[in-house]
Amino acid sequence: MKTGATIYSLMGMLREDYFGTLQKLANTGCQYIEYVSTPEDENGVPVATPSEIGRRVKEMGLTPVSSHVHFTSDPESMKKVIEDNLEMGAPRLVLPFELMNTADQVKALAETCNEMGRRCKENGLEFYYHNHFQEFVPIDGKPALDLFLAETDPELVQFQMDAYWVRRAGHDPIKMLEHLGSRCTMIHQKDLSATADPVNLYEAIQPPITDDAFKKLRAMGAIKNGDFVAVGRGILDVPGIVAKAKELGYAKYIIVELDNLNSVEAVDESLKYLNQLV
Repeated sequence: MKTGATIYSLMGMLREDYFGTLQKLANTGCQYIEYVSTPEDENGVPVATPSEIGRRVKEMGLTPVSSHVHFTSDPESMKKVIEDNLEMGAPRLVLPFELMNTADQVKALAETCNEMGRRCKENGLEFYYHNHFQEFVPIDGKPALDLFLAETDPELVQFQMDAYWVRRAGHDPIKMLEHLGSRCTMIHQKDLSATADPVNLYEAIQPPITDDAFKKLRAMGAIKNGDFVAVGRGILDVPGIVAKAKELGYAKYIIVELDNLNSVEAVDESLKYLNQLV
């Protein structure tokens, strides 16, 4: 299992100096990175083209392993995302966020993901879904996530488990790794501050979980920047998570994500901590 970092951790810095920030990350010895949507300038134009990003990243000695992407069910939207990421050199595409409040909503999303997974496979790419906490809304007595897993083809849609958000949904990341089994071949790892209150966000808000619910959680302080800390500094059982991932043998990468903390030092500290465990 290899360690890497999502550049979302440095999003504020990337907006100011995209390639300079990536070079600072490369200078720490980080080798593997995960892309996110390229920042835009004040005119709404991406600060760099896909081909330029792919070329410059390679020159820095960085290896892209995945990319968080956004798309719709429109075939042209899917095509554009795939084409861009082929130029950027990302072999795995990850849908990072969707709402799952009803069975119909989940089934429609699963259909879109299956189609994107099929298109990715045709182009030599892999496709993943990444969780937050809203995927654990109960539908017919079970988490919406279970329905999503049942409705998606495991040959087309894999899973990138975010250990932090699993915990904030009131579940155990170690047990979730067992539950996901061979479908979970990438892990997102951050750490949860001891000051986070409540740890289980379902204690602060009731379903349905909408965009407004996220805004409410932020407004009430249940989700705040201080909840995200360098890996090893918080209350998550990171050694246990890594040990279970190694035992199961499915995860290829464990990727540091410190949601927009904008600290190369914190990413480096997190990677050094994880490298002692893997």
